[in-house]
Amino acid sequence: MAGDFRGLKRELSRRESGRGKRYPAELRARVVAWAQQRRAEGAAWPAIADELGLDRYAELCRSETT
Repeated sequence: MAGDFRGLKRELSRRESGRGKRYPAELRARVVAWAQQRRAEGAAWPAIADELGLDRYAELCRSETT
């Protein structure tokens, strides 16, 4: 999981952010899978978003996984 997390964080940091900017489906699926695993471990949504470095991502993770 650690290697995948580093890869995800690196990919997310390279993406241009802003309103209307969408993440590719493959990247979104990987992040959602990782977030689901973190939730199963007991991590809260804000903590997951902080770990990814994307505060605004918390809502997307929540909506994609529920």
